[in-house]
Amino acid sequence: MSYPGLESGPPQPERPRRPRRGPLTVALAALVPGALLGWVVYE
Repeated sequence: MSYPGLESGPPQPERPRRPRRGPLTVALAALVPGALLGWVVYE
């Protein structure tokens, strides 16, 4: 329901090309700044 155009829309070419780098990059992009910010605040 959140993404009604995902099923009817065409498949994205980035998903099958690099299925590992996508989630990994997102996780790093979210964890690295959070860890740095937490470390700076803690110190």
